[in-house]
Amino acid sequence: MNSFSYGDVDCQDPQTQIPCGTLPLFDYWMRDPHICIGRDGAYYLSGTTRPERGPRPPAWVWSDGARVWRSPDLRNWEPLGLVWNLDDGAEWMRNFQVYDPDGGRVVPPERLS
Repeated sequence: MNSFSYGDVDCQDPQTQIPCGTLPLFDYWMRDPHICIGRDGAYYLSGTTRPERGPRPPAWVWSDGARVWRSPDLRNWEPLGLVWNLDDGAEWMRNFQVYDPDGGRVVPPERLS
């Protein structure tokens, strides 16, 4: 394998590429998308997003909450908006801490060594 492989997959093989004519479903920045089917038979999409307005920090630094989209067919998506907001009782999310294995302590993420 060359340096463009991922596991046993050759990332330069045309069969592993997204076709050139493929368009995005909608114009919204998202990573780690997740789609599930609801009890109503519709598909629901969510993922890591970042705030629509104001400064645009990377989503791993700040997210404004959870946004959801609904689709009957995986092609047409209706935005349901911000369904959970960090300003509504999510202090535990805003002030999280992580374990720094190098320093052997629990710290806010901005203080990782």
